[in-house]
Amino acid sequence: MSVPTGIAAAMKINFVMPPIASISGGPLAILEYANRFLEAGHVVSITTYPDTNWSGDNPYPWFKFKGELHYKRLRGLQLGPEQGLDLSKIDRSDLQRLSDAISITLGPSALRELVLSSSANVPNKMALSTVVDEALNWLYTMEVMPDCDINIATFWSTAFPVYFSGKGKPVFFMQHLEEVFYPIQNDLLLNKILARSAYSLPLFKIANSSWLRDQIKLRYGQNVPFSTNAIEIGDFNPRPKTSETDGVIRLVTYARPEDWKGFADAVAAVSQARSRLGGKLQWNVFGYKHPVLTEQNAYAPYVYHPKLSFAALADLYATSDIALCPSWYESFPLPPLEAMASGTATITTGAGTEDYAFDGDNAWVVGSRDTTAMADAICRLATDPSLRSKLATNGRKTAERYTWSRAASEREALLLDIHEGRIAYNPNQGISAGLADVNGIAFERAPLDITDHREGLYWNHGALFLFKDGVRHHVTEGDLIPLLIERGYGYVDVSDLDAIRIPAGRPICTPSDIH
Repeated sequence: MSVPTGIAAAMKINFVMPPIASISGGPLAILEYANRFLEAGHVVSITTYPDTNWSGDNPYPWFKFKGELHYKRLRGLQLGPEQGLDLSKIDRSDLQRLSDAISITLGPSALRELVLSSSANVPNKMALSTVVDEALNWLYTMEVMPDCDINIATFWSTAFPVYFSGKGKPVFFMQHLEEVFYPIQNDLLLNKILARSAYSLPLFKIANSSWLRDQIKLRYGQNVPFSTNAIEIGDFNPRPKTSETDGVIRLVTYARPEDWKGFADAVAAVSQARSRLGGKLQWNVFGYKHPVLTEQNAYAPYVYHPKLSFAALADLYATSDIALCPSWYESFPLPPLEAMASGTATITTGAGTEDYAFDGDNAWVVGSRDTTAMADAICRLATDPSLRSKLATNGRKTAERYTWSRAASEREALLLDIHEGRIAYNPNQGISAGLADVNGIAFERAPLDITDHREGLYWNHGALFLFKDGVRHHVTEGDLIPLLIERGYGYVDVSDLDAIRIPAGRPICTPSDIH
């Protein structure tokens, strides 16, 4: 195994990732990092949910991961009517015994049924079933999780097993502010709250855009680093536009039905633009079919291209004159960058594209949900070939900088900083209540008259503590003492009274707890 240049030893890196049935930009980026870290000489694995959460032989059938895959094999161990057990009639005193037996022998689906059926008098259990489903997946995921140096959460639901497993330094590769995925509806409200809570966990966070970095600073008070994702630049290349032969301007848009993806706004904008341009605009749409605004909708009909291959998608991008990307907010979305790489003038919203889309230079940037501005941009670009050419040329130059070799190298360097303790922010900051005393000191930290203590180790009533960042961390394992001293923590004098007044922080139980 080769060792990466400048790195003394390869890291053991584990990604924790839910199974994903179809290709999507965020999971694609995670799997690309995993393969590239492996090729760089690190030991890389992926841990995913039990096989009862996905079908077939591969939780990622659209991607060839080259490393080791860990998951609990439970398929076929399902509790169904054939067992003849009416779970709604089980005596509650037997629940613990039965839950232990069912979880071991029949898998998480059976245990889920047991838990939910034991509350037969609750009329609507859909929202609460989220907690049951996720908790079972987390337990089985932690059970098969390998020992590692770096343990990487890739979605809010994986942050919990990564942190509570105690294996490796817990890292969160944040792909979005994920609570935006869930509207404020009863059946999704717990998902929204759990997603928000995941960002409060004391994990080492890495954002994928400056927009997401700024959101974490605003909401959780942490100055986390960011490094952007990339595209396979060789997959996208400029080519002659079809409009050069028939004079019809072609607009292309990626569609998804979620409100925040903004497809309804695109329909409204195209409707306005067509009222001004007449029949000179053909609209091509790819991605996921909208359940209401179908290709023959009454406002802005379009040509729908389902299940495009990479080659067909590249051709659609490159032969189109304009790309419209209408999301309300994103965190480093790929469609605008892919369109730019294809030599196509791109209209995009600004939230999440700030790192590569610059208004008037390489793209036309509009405000989220501003359909009039989108329509204006479509009309101007449709009638101004020189402006289209300028944006297309500059957009391609920008896209050429976003290679996977660069992205993987930057992300690898951040992981090495975390691994070796060179990190400039406090991962505990996100769980602060935000309340302060009269001196402006957070209630979770030591008061002003104690903060002059030098950070270090101290004994109190037979227990060892680390005083750091204004809190006391109970060191539960004696084997960790040499490692703490190696990290530069000496012994300091702390009186019994001061020891009592220092707020308790997280215990230090494993090497991964030492930051």
